[in-house]
Amino acid sequence: YLPTLYSKLSKNPEWNERLKAIRLCDYYKASELKITPKNAQMLYENKTSYSITGLGEYSNCPFKYFITNGLKIKPSEVWQIQKFDLGSIMHYIMRRYCEIIQNNAKTFYELKSNWDKLTKEKSEKIIDDIVNELTPKILSSLDKDELKVSYLLKRISKTVKRTAETVRISIINGSYAVSDVEKTFLVNICDEDSPIMMRGTIDRIDVATFDEEKQGAIRIIDYKSGKKDFSVVSVCNMQDIQLLVYAACASILYKEGHIKYLENTSTANICGIMYNMLRDDLKEEKLSALTDKENISVSKSILKGPVILEENEDNSNDFECSYENAYQMDEHLKTEGSSSFLNLKFKNNGELHKSSDVFLRSDFEKLIEYIKIGIKKADNEIKSGNIAIKPYATSNNSSCDFCDMYEICLFDKEKDKTRKLCKNTDEAWEIINNTIENGN
Repeated sequence: YLPTLYSKLSKNPEWNERLKAIRLCDYYKASELKITPKNAQMLYENKTSYSITGLGEYSNCPFKYFITNGLKIKPSEVWQIQKFDLGSIMHYIMRRYCEIIQNNAKTFYELKSNWDKLTKEKSEKIIDDIVNELTPKILSSLDKDELKVSYLLKRISKTVKRTAETVRISIINGSYAVSDVEKTFLVNICDEDSPIMMRGTIDRIDVATFDEEKQGAIRIIDYKSGKKDFSVVSVCNMQDIQLLVYAACASILYKEGHIKYLENTSTANICGIMYNMLRDDLKEEKLSALTDKENISVSKSILKGPVILEENEDNSNDFECSYENAYQMDEHLKTEGSSSFLNLKFKNNGELHKSSDVFLRSDFEKLIEYIKIGIKKADNEIKSGNIAIKPYATSNNSSCDFCDMYEICLFDKEKDKTRKLCKNTDEAWEIINNTIENGN
């Protein structure tokens, strides 16, 4: 049909110029686009800080970063209750929940006591009170879909109760307590000689203190309303650096005295970086061996992310690392051999099962160093004017699949070259080690 139409139109002189433009489309090819560093500096308004979302966007495709952050073109908004709206509401409820339990505690021991005394019934009442207070405020701000929103808020209440119960169990079964919620930061993540400021908000910081508060530990928690796993492969591809950036920034905040209840400690290491799922469709498992002797249902392995283990330098046991950081997360690991809320399990001989989600401290520090190198590289490319149309692609998907700017770049997934990504963990560690060794 199209060749016939083209043949007929070509006989009409009025269509000559338009058909010429159409023919040129056959030769279009996504190119290595670039603007001058001077124009980049003006376009990005002497950019002094980055968000994790922005850097992830650049990693997915430099051209989209240019469109959205440089030209500031945004897709048209259509009003609807979307996933990110629901996620924001659940984030707010969890923030208020933690603040109410914290109750302006003056010391870590007072804070920990507040959590340890919290029952399931009281926890659910706190959630109900927050939702009941929030519902009329949300409904009064709408001019349509009140019934739909009201129904969704009831569903949210059920989901958040499940999440709150997981938070409660993860606190009372270990040495940690919630210190900071929605902690904003603006810190230099790189060297003083070449500072790069990162900005963002950490959903939750849990802390623990030991040895009369001389030693501390920090656990980073990020709430997710969708499925999310921590992956070294995603880190290698600079697609998922959120938890690691949070960890690096939290370490700086601690050194600057900006993490509550750790002011008197001499040292405090990051001992866990985890996603906390805000979902109601996860597999349930009946649990009985809990501190307060309750039988409840919580989502299995709801905290997804690694516990950081210290290398066993003094040869105090037969293993290459100490398991103390894991025991501090969940004391039942010593007696039960597995955790109800972490992906940790021990073999009968006392070794951790290979499926357990852990990193040695040295490997964790490599990941931190790797993302810092990646952030420096992205910063240099952005400021030098790189706006190449270079999306990534795998055998299953590409960054073009759900891109709002696809009609602007006209990238052809069949003809134009895509960036290939690292595919497996072994390859990822090889790339990470080589990058650190070479410094770029």
